[in-house]
This record gives sequence, structure tokens and C-alpha cells, in this order.
Amino acid sequence: MGKVINNAITGIAFLAGICTAEFVGIGEEKPGSFDVIHTMAHEVAHLLGASHDGDKPVRTMPNRPGSEACPWQDGYMMSYIDGGAKHQRLSRLRGISCWNTGSGNEYIVEDAFPGQFLTDKEYCRRLFPTLTGIYPNTNHTLSSKCKMKCCYDSMLFGTKTCYTVDIPDYMSCGYQRSASSETA
Repeated sequence: MGKVINNAITGIAFLAGICTAEFVGIGEEKPGSFDVIHTMAHEVAHLLGASHDGDKPVRTMPNRPGSEACPWQDGYMMSYIDGGAKHQRLSRLRGISCWNTGSGNEYIVEDAFPGQFLTDKEYCRRLFPTLTGIYPNTNHTLSSKCKMKCCYDSMLFGTKTCYTVDIPDYMSCGYQRSASSETA
């Protein structure tokens, strides 16, 4: 007793755990919504040693600078603030050695992307499967940021409730644009 469930947590990973016995990271997805993609990128970054933007160095991890130089409010991947397209990538302040690391191999994926086969209505249904009558509501301001709203009308209270969500990769988000071109 006395424990509180926090439904806002969508993932967790051990910081710098990739080369240890603690190489574990998990993320929660609403089935078929692909909303876990950002969560897993964030958790893999933790596994590789990235702390949250704005965090001080961890005492138990010598020779790691922390992320104090990366402002939390800038809204990059290691912040919970949604900075639009920036939220899909790591801050440039993470260091040149990180950006120059590579495997020497390139892998090109030529399969389908979520937005190529999901309509905006189906995407809302998959994100909010328990809400009956959920429908997309897109306006120019949101679509120019590759976002949309999923809304439903409450019969009980006679009100409309909307949730702002990211548009999945390759779903249209404005004139001749797709979510992938905005986050690359």
C-alpha cells in the first residue's frame, strides 16, 4: 500500500548500461500506434550514456561530463519538452566525438513507414483505443509543425476534448511535406 502509479512514464533504461549486465531499456506502445519510436530512441540514448538535458554529471560515473550545457527548455530528445522537429534528435551540445562515431557500415531500409499506410483517423484510433468516436482535427498551425489533434466529443458533459500528437513518419503534414522531411 502507499505506492502511486505514474501513467506518464512511457519508458525506462539504465544510464550507460549498454556494455554492462544492465543493458536493459523498455518502452510502452499503444498497439499499432508507433508512438514508442521516440520513447525507444530516448531510452537507447540513456543506454549509450546520455543523461537528460540539463543534468549534472553523475558521481558514480567518472569521466562523464553530464548534460548541464544542453538546456532542458530547448526541447531536444533528452528533454520531456516537445521542441517539434528538435525533439527527434540529440542536441548538438552532446559533443563532436559522439557525432563522429560510426559503425563503418551503412544500412538502408526500404520498407514502409507508419504514415504511408495509416490514415489520420486510424492513427487516432490506435493511439486512443478506448475512446469511442475519436477523430482527427488538423489545422495549418499544427500541421506545419507535423502535429495533429485527436479529438472526441463527450456525450456526458457536451464538451470536446483534444490531444495534440506527433504525426508519424511519412504522413502528410502540410503542402508537399511529410513528417520524415521535417525531422531529418
